[in-house]
Amino acid sequence: MFKMYSPEVDVVIRLLRLLKIKVNSKTIEDSLENHPEWPSLLSISDSLNMWKVKNAAVHISREEIGSISPPFLTYVNDKGHPVIVASVNDKKVEFYANGKNRTESIEKNNFLSVWTGVCLLVETTVSSGEEGYKQIKLRNLVQVLLPIIFLVVLFTASFYSINQKMANLDLLLSNVVYLQYFVLVIGVVISSELMKYEFRTHNYFWDKVCSAFGNGNCKSVITSKASKLFGILNWSEIGWTYFLGGIVTLVFVGNSIKNALIAVLFINVLALPYVIFSICYQAFIVKKWCVLCLLIQSLLVIGGINALINYQSFFLFNFSSLFFVKILGAYLSSLLLWLSLKPFVIHLNEANSIKLELRRFKYNPDIFQSLLIKQKQIEEPGEDVGILLGNKNATNTLIKVCNPYCQPCSQSHPKIEKLLSKNIDLKIRIIYTTPNRKENPAFLPTFHIMVLMSQCKTDRGKFKILKDWYQISDLSYDRFAQKYPLKEELLNVDVGVDIMDEWCINTQIQYTPTYFFNGYQLPFIYDIDNLHYIM
Repeated sequence: MFKMYSPEVDVVIRLLRLLKIKVNSKTIEDSLENHPEWPSLLSISDSLNMWKVKNAAVHISREEIGSISPPFLTYVNDKGHPVIVASVNDKKVEFYANGKNRTESIEKNNFLSVWTGVCLLVETTVSSGEEGYKQIKLRNLVQVLLPIIFLVVLFTASFYSINQKMANLDLLLSNVVYLQYFVLVIGVVISSELMKYEFRTHNYFWDKVCSAFGNGNCKSVITSKASKLFGILNWSEIGWTYFLGGIVTLVFVGNSIKNALIAVLFINVLALPYVIFSICYQAFIVKKWCVLCLLIQSLLVIGGINALINYQSFFLFNFSSLFFVKILGAYLSSLLLWLSLKPFVIHLNEANSIKLELRRFKYNPDIFQSLLIKQKQIEEPGEDVGILLGNKNATNTLIKVCNPYCQPCSQSHPKIEKLLSKNIDLKIRIIYTTPNRKENPAFLPTFHIMVLMSQCKTDRGKFKILKDWYQISDLSYDRFAQKYPLKEELLNVDVGVDIMDEWCINTQIQYTPTYFFNGYQLPFIYDIDNLHYIM
C-alpha cells in the first residue's frame, strides 16, 4: 500500500521524468531489478537502451564537468547511490539525491572533492519511451486499485452492519462505537504493513520513515529477541489478530452492539500493559524506535482512553458463558485465518525471492554463453535464405524456424518484433520448414509470403505482412491472398522455398518454432524475450 522505490530505481525514474520520457515506474523497477548486474551502472545503461534512450558511460576529469550538458547521472563517492546533476556553473552544482523532489545545491569545489568522475550521459530521440505506455500504465493502476477497492468495500460493509445494530444507541455511545471501530480498522492496516515489513528484506518507504526520526530503525526492533511471543508468533501477528478480532466481534457477535462494544473496550484495557512493555523495550533494551510499532501503541492508547472515559458502560455488561465463547471465537477465527494464510504468504515471498535470484542467474551473459555452446551447433544458412529482419551488420543472429500454420509460431511473432525493437545489434532470420511441393497445404502461404517479402524493403512492412497473416481467422490463405494479391509475373519466381526445405532437412528440424542463436540452438530454459537481458 505504501510504495517507495530503491535509490537506484528512484534516480532512473527521476532522470526519465526530467527528460520527459514516458516509462512506467513499475517497468523501470522490474527492468533494473531483473538485470543480472543490478544495481550496477550497466543495469541502468542496458535499461535505457531498451527504452531507446542513447547513453554512454564515461570517466571525465574535474575540469571537464562544465562541458557536459545536464541532466546526467553520476556518483559522488565510490559506495554511494547515483545522483542526477541538474545544473553546473562556476560556483555551484545542483543535483537530485536520496529520492528528494527538489534539488540540493552545493559549492562546486565541495562537490568535486567527493565526485568520482564516473558519469552516464543521456540523449533522447523521437522514439524514446516505453511501447504501450498508456496500456501498461492502466494495467498497473488496476493492479494497485483492486486490493484497495476490495478493502474499502469490505470495511464499508462491516461499518454498515455495525451502523444497523446501533439504531437504539444514544449519541455518546454511538461516538464511542465509531471511534473504536476506526481504531480497529486503522490497526488492521498498520499491523498488515508491519507484517509485510517483517516478511521483506527491504521496505524503502518505512525504512525512510523510520530513519527520519532519531534512533529510528524498524528492522532492529522487529528482529530483536522480544519480537515474538514465546518465540512463536510475532507481535505484529498478534496485533493483526487483535484488531481484526475486534471488528469481527462488533459485526457478528450478539444482536446488541452494547455487549460487543464493552467486550472490545475491556480487551483493549487489558492490552495497555503491552504498550508500556514495548516502549520500555525500545527505549532501554534495543535503544531504537520502530515507527510502525509506535503507531500500533498509539492506537491501543486511544482505544484505552476511549474505554476508560466510558468505564461506566462496563457495568451494563450482561455476561453469559455463551457470549464469552462467541467473543473467544471471534478472536480465534481471526488468528486461524492468519495461520491458514501465513504458509502461502511465506511461500509466495520465498518464491518471489527465488524467482528474482533465478532470473539474475539466468540472464547472466557468461552463464548463458556456457549453456549455449553445449547445445546443437548448426551451419548457418546463406544470406539470401529466408526472411531477414533487423540490422544486417549485427553481431548477433537469431534464426526462427517456423511453419505458417504453427500456432506457437504465431504467438511468438509479437515477441520477435519487440525483441528487435529493443536491440540494434541483432538480426533475425525467419525460415519456413515448408516442403517444396505445391500439393503441401503450407506451400502456397509460404510462397506467397516469401514473394511479398522479396518486394518489401522495410522491416516495418515485413512485420505488417507477417502480422496480417497470423491475425487472419483460421489462417485462411484465400483471405490473405485477397488482401495481398500477387501480380501474374510474380507467380513463377524462385523465392527459395526449396533452399529453406533443404536446410531444414539437413539441420534435422524436429518441431516448430525452433530457435538458433549465434549458430547454436537456444537452450530450452530460455525464451526469445529473455535475450534482450543478455545481449
